[in-house]
Amino acid sequence: MENNMSLLRREGCASVKSREVAISHLHFRMNNTISRNLSMKVNRIYNKFLICVALLGICASGIAQDGVVNIGDNQFKVTVSNVSMVVDGNKGARITSFKINDQEVIASNKVHPYFYGSTLWLSPEGKWKGHGALDNGIYTVQSESSNVLRLVSLPDDKRGFQFSKEFQINEKDTSITVKYIIKNISDKVQEVAPWEVTRVSTGGLAFIPKRHKDDLPRPNKMYPVPPTVDDSGTIWYPYDSNTESPQKFFMDGGDGWIAYVRDNVLFIKSFAMVDKGDSAPGESNVELYVNKEKTYVELENQGSYQNLGKNESLDYEVKWYVRKLPSTIEPKVGNMKLKKYVEDILGTKSGSSIQMRKNLENTTALLVKTMLKPDAEILNNLFSDELSYGHSGGLIENKEQIIYGLTQGPFHFETIDIKDQTVRIIGDVGVVRHVLTTNYSENGKTGTLKFGILYVWRVENGNWKLLARQAAKL
Repeated sequence: MENNMSLLRREGCASVKSREVAISHLHFRMNNTISRNLSMKVNRIYNKFLICVALLGICASGIAQDGVVNIGDNQFKVTVSNVSMVVDGNKGARITSFKINDQEVIASNKVHPYFYGSTLWLSPEGKWKGHGALDNGIYTVQSESSNVLRLVSLPDDKRGFQFSKEFQINEKDTSITVKYIIKNISDKVQEVAPWEVTRVSTGGLAFIPKRHKDDLPRPNKMYPVPPTVDDSGTIWYPYDSNTESPQKFFMDGGDGWIAYVRDNVLFIKSFAMVDKGDSAPGESNVELYVNKEKTYVELENQGSYQNLGKNESLDYEVKWYVRKLPSTIEPKVGNMKLKKYVEDILGTKSGSSIQMRKNLENTTALLVKTMLKPDAEILNNLFSDELSYGHSGGLIENKEQIIYGLTQGPFHFETIDIKDQTVRIIGDVGVVRHVLTTNYSENGKTGTLKFGILYVWRVENGNWKLLARQAAKL
């Protein structure tokens, strides 16, 4: 400004016109100076803005985003909130990592070079002469989206199967669903069950709800049963480092889940319940194995044993959850707060009327199925000790009498068709009504009957038990 004014003085403007011209020159010079200064400031601000955007981009790249990401070398990361899973397409689409934040849940290949992570096997054990490339071969991407990944194995001609594995994030409950598809590619009918095997490092506490009071750990032909605790309708397995040999047990399992807590991190697998008669020979819905080297525990669950014709498939879904255990819940044997925390996460028991209804519907379906193929053990587990079983002709039997009648009596249900079923739950009591039509045989005679059936169920030790039944001929 001072330089511009001195310029005006030097020019010695004597007239108004000269002054106007000088002032015009002055304004021009001032405007140019101001414009240059503003331009420099704007450029400096803009450059800072670009630098901030770049830095934000760099920072954002380190923040986990929900969805499926190819992390290279045929490996994939599936993330939902603070939970992540890594799937290795070069090793049988095996789950090699499952974390909450930075805390690992499952055993890595540092624990064992071959038996690590989580995989799918064919059941029953020993029938298939190993699992070959289905377990550790290369899988390729069949489909991939922002929240679902599906990988497929090469055809295994030796065993006559092909596997697909699908991984899907569930934002609503912060879980990951693992869906297995087993396809029969042979020319013959094959009977098989899906078998998920998940290894976790030792030192934790496993616990499994019982399906009924006699659902205790059972041994197999090879290994002894590890020491467990039966408490509050649950089997608890606190890791025992004194084992000198592999250990294993089988259970029917209740509510369709198995849980494991270690270092205050809770891992849960949720899956469909399988009736005892629908499991593969010598197998069960839930299994647990401890290796001799004391390095890992296998949390195992199996689906139903199914006949698959040529090109037929079966599906098997398992939902995986992991949570940081609240400081108010102690991971110890018999702690019902710990079990309830699992139930709250899964929405089972009193935490969800929807799940109670589903369990009641499944239990009623199991009873109908067992009427076709009577099994005294299953009936004993379904019936309350106080059962009152009413027939359409007025006869009322107790638990022992109806079990004997169904298993040893002359009347046999050949087919059963159920229609118009309704379900109502009031507290721990459930009322089921339906119309039952049956083709039956009795002492060499056959016929068809139609009944209206009323069932009254009651929750006993966490399971639905039949308390009363009444039939009316239609």
